This record gives sequence, C-alpha cells and structure tokens, in this order.
Amino acid sequence: MAEAFHTILAALNSWRAENGVPRLDQLRYVSADQWNRVYLPFAREYLDRAQLMRVTAFQAYQSYLSITEPFEVTHRAEPITSTLYRSMRRWAETHAATARRVPRPWRP
Repeated sequence: MAEAFHTILAALNSWRAENGVPRLDQLRYVSADQWNRVYLPFAREYLDRAQLMRVTAFQAYQSYLSITEPFEVTHRAEPITSTLYRSMRRWAETHAATARRVPRPWRP
C-alpha cells in the first residue's frame, strides 16, 4: 500500500507542478484504532454528505489497509504502478478543480 500511495502522490504532485499548484506533502499514517476511536468521532459532525459517504464506503477496506504483515505471495502479478500513475494523472486532468485544492488544517 505504501508504494501505491507514494505513486498516487507523485502523479498528483507532478500534475500540480505543471499547473502551478503547491505540492502536497505525504500524509502521516494512523492506525485503524486511532482513526476509529479518536479522529472519526470528532470529524463526523463536520463532514459534508459526500465526505461522509466516502468515509463510510472506505470502511469496507479498512481491515485490508490495516495489515502490517503482508500475505504470503501465491501468484506474482505485473506491477501496476505505471497504470496507477497514469490513472491519477488522468483523474487530475478531468477533476482539475479538486486536484488544485490546497489542504488546510481542520478546525472544529
């Protein structure tokens, strides 16, 4: 997952640099327990409907994203990083207003 997130960030920052938008920093990782017990309860009341729907949808993947010991490899697949990079660039091109957004600290 770390490699996938790094690839996504690199692609988005590449697009942002070409479009005069400040680069994004790597987000810090939090454990599922930290997210569920600390961050999510406080953030819920401030999330808009669309954000809340996304957070709820991603909860289905939380157990996979929380694995710290990788599964044993049973079948090697071709790397997807180049496809992921191109996909992220395409997303930024088609969602330019969102891709240009500059994060700001959350304040309740």
